[in-house]
Amino acid sequence: MDSEELLAQLADIRLPGEISWWPPAPGWWILAALALVSGIFAWRAYVRARDTKLLLSFALAEIELCIENYSQ
Repeated sequence: MDSEELLAQLADIRLPGEISWWPPAPGWWILAALALVSGIFAWRAYVRARDTKLLLSFALAEIELCIENYSQ
């Protein structure tokens, strides 16, 4: 066989189809899950700190009231 005959038997090169944006790669799912979990933990820490600060302000107000009543 001649090289020209072998080349004639080859099929044309086909380009792959377009890459779609959905579904995202597994790495993006992992990143989204980590962001969601981090957001939940940050929100819980914020709420806990806010509640603690509020309770401390109520406790300090009560202590000041007790000191004021005791000194009278």
